[in-house]
Amino acid sequence: MPIPKPNAQESKDAFISRCMGNDLMNKEYSDKEQRAGVCYTQWKKHGQSGERGGDRGGSKDRPLENLKLDTVNLAGVEVTEAGVYKGIENTESDLDEMIQNFQSGVTDPYITIDHSEKATSQFKDALKAVSLGWVDRLYRNGKKLIADFKQVPRKLAELIEAGALKKKSIEFYKKYIKADGGRYSNVLQGVTFHGANGSPAVTSLSDVLALYKNDVDNHVELSNEIISLKDEEKTKENRVMDKIEITKSEYDELLAHKNKSEGLNNDVTNFKNEVTELKNQIAEKDQVIADFEKKVKDFEAFKNNVEAEKTKAADKEAMDYVDSMIKEGKVIPASKDMYVANYKRCRDEGENSLTLFKQDIESRNNGIFENESADNKTLSSDDVEKLVELKMKQGKTFSDARDEAIKEIGG
Repeated sequence: MPIPKPNAQESKDAFISRCMGNDLMNKEYSDKEQRAGVCYTQWKKHGQSGERGGDRGGSKDRPLENLKLDTVNLAGVEVTEAGVYKGIENTESDLDEMIQNFQSGVTDPYITIDHSEKATSQFKDALKAVSLGWVDRLYRNGKKLIADFKQVPRKLAELIEAGALKKKSIEFYKKYIKADGGRYSNVLQGVTFHGANGSPAVTSLSDVLALYKNDVDNHVELSNEIISLKDEEKTKENRVMDKIEITKSEYDELLAHKNKSEGLNNDVTNFKNEVTELKNQIAEKDQVIADFEKKVKDFEAFKNNVEAEKTKAADKEAMDYVDSMIKEGKVIPASKDMYVANYKRCRDEGENSLTLFKQDIESRNNGIFENESADNKTLSSDDVEKLVELKMKQGKTFSDARDEAIKEIGG
């Protein structure tokens, strides 16, 4: 879209009004501040001499038209250094880019100074529009950006060299669009000198002109409007003026990114909520599993206790029976453990084996296990029981072990 240009003899106010009201400009640059920045940039580039168009007040070789002023050059002034200023980072590469843009003539950086608090708002704006010298050379020394200045009022130069204007800040564009459509990053626009209660008490045009030692004509007029949009970042030692001019398409792209970012933030929030809910559900299930595992352990413990009680009761049953047989003289005390063990084995085999085991012991008065051996020695019932026990250990049931024992004894 062609951007309006000032007409011949058109005043700055008239051009700015026409540019701001242009339908195509309103459509392309809907944001008023952005549109104003583009219009003012056009005026600086193409406006009339004497209206601060183009060179900021006529030729940069003559800071103020029709004045014979006493100026000097000033070399080796540190204006800023690489670092981070409240989130705005200027790297050494950024400083190098400022230097390259200066050398390419993208802008003509100027000098201005701080003002008295008593100055009117109109004069404060006018003061910023007055160039009190120009950057003649720009270079870097390590992290520091160094400038040589020319056409600086002698008194101002003396104040700077004496340290009365010790603090400095820069005006620069992070993104800069020239009227011809050229796009640049890190473009130096100006250097402002400040004093710690040592700034010149500049409240009027005569105070500005007093910085020069020569007399001047009284008919000089200056524009009283500032023509830049800037965001100011204050630091301990420096103040960075970051001028930003973007196109409508860039603005729309940034807005789209912002909306997308907000949408992603909502998605992340929802995801976090879902994760939290899942974690709570998992925790509940883990608790259920833990409760179940505890119940299983409690049941196993109960079961083991029951088995232990049953075993204890069975052992007592076997002991009581064998003790009763010892009292009746059917089992000798020395063989008690063997009979208790055989009682348990028969009980485990079943009721028939246990009944038969008891009958064999209880019927010993009838001499079932009393047999004569070849050497006419009586084979005791304990010996027979040991033989039965041996065969049971070999895997025989009590009934089979008993039958085989009887056969062997009978043989």
